Amino acid sequence: MKVKAAGSGTPLVAYLNPIHVASGHLNAGQEVVIGPFPYPGSGGAFGSDDYWGMVGNLPATRWRGQGWMSARSTDYPFDPANQALNLHFGGHQVDAWSNSFVTIFGFTGTAAGKTTTGQFALHNGPSPADYVVDILAFLGPDQ
Repeated sequence: MKVKAAGSGTPLVAYLNPIHVASGHLNAGQEVVIGPFPYPGSGGAFGSDDYWGMVGNLPATRWRGQGWMSARSTDYPFDPANQALNLHFGGHQVDAWSNSFVTIFGFTGTAAGKTTTGQFALHNGPSPADYVVDILAFLGPDQ
């Protein structure tokens, strides 16, 4: 029986020179929507809204106590009982804590010709903190 291979592309579109795509300050319980943002170095030809999601790095700095941050699609409300917490931070020994994360972007309200909205939500927990979002790779469909 003849069969066809399932796809010929890669689901991760790596950006080999990670850069900052967003930074700012979040108060306790506050969240921010990040994106859409251009694919670095594409000259505007591609953006986050051309992909399903991203692999990123999330550092927290200048926190005011024990805390955490959570990245998720903008299509879902924050669920305090079940939400994944992507970064925990606290203490006084270091200036910044960092962790990798994976998130999908929102699909609700996607512009014509685009894959997603290119946006995700970053929710901060109980302690005010600064954040930086670095892009490591986009999540692309297996083409």
